[in-house]
Parts: sequence; C-alpha cells; structure tokens
Amino acid sequence: MKALIFRKLSPYTSRLRGAALLVILYILFNALWLFLLGPHFSLESEKYIGQARLLTNGEQLTEARFLFYFSTIAVIAFALKCGLGLYGAMFSIMLINLACYLYFFKALRNIFSSKAAPYLVTGFLLSFWPYQSWSVYLYTECLFYSSVLLLLSHLLLFRRWNTTYLTRLCLIMVFVTISRPLGILFIIPLVVFFYFYLNRRQKLLFYIVAALLISVFNFVVQTVFTTTSDWNLQKVMQEGDLICNIPNPAGKSNLQITENPNQLYQLFYFVTHNFTYFWGLASKRLALFFTLRREYYSPFHNSYLLIFIGSLYSLILWRIQWIFKALPRPILVFSGMVICSFAAAVALQCDDYHNRFFLSLMPFWAVLAAAGIFKCSLNKPGFKPGD
Repeated sequence: MKALIFRKLSPYTSRLRGAALLVILYILFNALWLFLLGPHFSLESEKYIGQARLLTNGEQLTEARFLFYFSTIAVIAFALKCGLGLYGAMFSIMLINLACYLYFFKALRNIFSSKAAPYLVTGFLLSFWPYQSWSVYLYTECLFYSSVLLLLSHLLLFRRWNTTYLTRLCLIMVFVTISRPLGILFIIPLVVFFYFYLNRRQKLLFYIVAALLISVFNFVVQTVFTTTSDWNLQKVMQEGDLICNIPNPAGKSNLQITENPNQLYQLFYFVTHNFTYFWGLASKRLALFFTLRREYYSPFHNSYLLIFIGSLYSLILWRIQWIFKALPRPILVFSGMVICSFAAAVALQCDDYHNRFFLSLMPFWAVLAAAGIFKCSLNKPGFKPGD
C-alpha cells in the first residue's frame, strides 16, 4: 500500500523538488546581480515611478503611450500604495519574474525528455547577466521579458483547443502588450501559430480574428508614435540613428518623406522612396542587432558577447536539421517569425543602446539551442496536437 501511494505521489514530489531547486537558483543569481549592480531607481525608471505616483494620487497617466508600459507602472503604484516603497516594487517584479520562470520550467519539462534540460536552459538564462540583470532595475524590461517567457511557455504547453487555454492566452497577450509596445510584434506570429491547428470551418473565424488583431497592431503603432513628444517615425527616418538616441553623422536631411498622418504609411513611403539609403542603414542596424557589439563597450565585454552569441548561433546552425525534426512546425514558425519581426523593427528604426530588443528573444534562442542537444518529446511517435 505504501509503495503504491509513493508511486502515485512520486511525480508530484519530483516536480516540487524541481521547483524548489529553480527557486534557489533564482534567488542566488538575482542576489548576485543585486550585489554587483545594486538596485536602480533613476534615469528611465523615473518616468514610470512618476506615472505610478500619479495613479496613487487618483490622477491619470499623462500620455496614452504609458498604457503600453502599464504593467510596470501598476506594480510600482501598488507597492507605493501599500507602503512597500520602491524596494517593494522591485521585489514584487522579481516575484512575478520568478512565477514566469516556474511556468517556463514546467513547459521545458513537458517538451524535453532529458531531466537535465529544464535546469540547464533556465540556469543559462539566469546566469546570462545582460538578460537577467534587468530584474534589479525599475525599468519595463523585467516584466516584458517575463511576459515573453510566459507566452512562449503557454504555446509550448498547447495540446488542444478549450476555453481555459484560450482565456489564459488572451490574458497573457494583454500582459505582453501592456508591458512594452514591442509586444505587438507577437500578434501576427501568434495568429500564424494557430493557423496550423485550424480546420476549414475554423479558418473563416480565423480571418475575422486576424483582421481584428491587425487593427489592434495598427492602433498601438499610431498611439505610441503620435503621443511620444521626443520620438516619432519622421525623426527616426530623417536622423538615421543606428542606436536609438545616438546621432548618426551619416544621417541625411534631403530625404523624401510624406506628411500622411498614418505612421505605417510614412514608413512604407520612406523605404520605397529612399531605398538605397534605407538599406545602408538597415544592414548596419542588423549587424549591431545580431552581434550585440557596441563601440562604447569595453573590448572584454564585446568579446564576451560575441563568444556567447557566436557559440549559440554555431550550435543552432550545426544542429539545424535535428532542431527542425525535434520541434513542431508551429513552434518553429512562431519563433522564426518573432525573431524576424524584431529584426525588421530594428532595421526600420534603430537598435537599443543596451541590446534590450535582442535580449527579448533570449528564451527563443535558448529553446532552439536546447532542441539541438536534447531529445524532444513533442514529436515522439503517436503524439499529435490535441492529445
């Protein structure tokens, strides 16, 4: 009898041990980044702290664009209202980040046959300080990276259509979208992901939903770029910055632009009427985006990043055929589209000062690399989506 009970409880105790070890790893690594880097409540944090203070006083956000940074603002406001202060806000954000890591760990245990794979993948992300150190900043990155972890995990756990799954997915997408405007780049890849699982009758509804989501995409773009006083597409296109807010001496002023108020049309017009100039900028931006190299980084730091990302690329390219066999096509297409969407956004605008756009993609790179090393259970014989 005891043996039977033990066998039934064994999977649950194994999961608890795994979760406990992940929590310990999380605490150790974040304590390390906090000790080395210290908490940061200044510079960009001041914008979100200021908006949070307005909310605690019963006032409204000063600009509509802050709706797309609202998750961080809301957590700060909650902490201030409860008397926890800015440190309380930072630790609250860390708790949310930890919860997303636990969900990610669950997804990894579900897709990889190896027991070591979930620990190595999560440990890899936690130990890569350019990615995980944002947990000690009151910027929007930590919650945005958390929302991306959550979204990828939820898709990896997809088995069948049901109301519970779709409700959770909608809530996650809201979380992604209100964490950073870049969240809209997941909309079209997500639509394509589910296209693979639709029958003919469902595809009619799919086209209606797709049209609505594209409308949401357009609304977010128009809102962000028309309500930001120091940032708009016209400015980006004319100044030709490679890194956002760092002037580019090679920028041109005699470019063909349109006064049409639609931001996406402005972008289309600029690219088609200044293609040679645009392509020169885009190639340089993409080189910065994919290599992570920055002139203002030390030689040691640049070498660290290049060795790290070069090793990751090499592994993925070396095992690309295995990866294509290991992971389901919807996951591969979704991941590829997300990476291409971020790259396109950088090519059209500029790259981030601290590689934050690229770092958003770290969970995707990690899963692809892991699929090149470990056996994946999603494509095992007899398994089909919906089982």
